[in-house]
Amino acid sequence: ARNMGRMVDDLLDASRVAHGKVALRPERLDLARLAREAAEGRRALVVAAGLSLSVEAPETPVWVMGDPARLDQVVNNLLDNAAKFCMAGGRVAVGVAADTALGRATLTVSD
Repeated sequence: ARNMGRMVDDLLDASRVAHGKVALRPERLDLARLAREAAEGRRALVVAAGLSLSVEAPETPVWVMGDPARLDQVVNNLLDNAAKFCMAGGRVAVGVAADTALGRATLTVSD
């Protein structure tokens, strides 16, 4: 019931964002740092599920404009899902890459 409630809340959040009912608060943030901190915050959960967790993010800042609370929520949700649905012995990886020539950053979570 708790998981179902959380899924419904997540869907409602996505719907609210899509319909402009949630105010995003974009700010300049270091995506590499956000990814490292989110992954470390979920490391115990992932390891307890019998998974390994790796983080590949540059030590130098990867500056982006984004809502830090929502981006953190996205990474946490993906890591929570990996911990729940990935088979024991699996690997979870969080990565951040910057393409300065194109002015883009990529955040990946894979399992």
